[in-house]
Amino acid sequence: MSYSTKDSEFFQIPELSERLKKYPRIDKVLFWEKDSGENIINYMERTLKTTNVFVLFCSENAAKSKSVEDE
Repeated sequence: MSYSTKDSEFFQIPELSERLKKYPRIDKVLFWEKDSGENIINYMERTLKTTNVFVLFCSENAAKSKSVEDE
């Protein structure tokens, strides 16, 4: 999932991630805040290669985010 971390609470990203994991056809839900501990650029390069679906949460913050732009 791609979003500005400033919007994480607004979009309820951790909660949404947990709900999506309950669907049998979804193997993994990836978002940087949960998996942080590594550089965001490295994380994006590694995880985007393994995704079949990319969800973008559009907001004013996301539009201004360099990381969202890079994704």
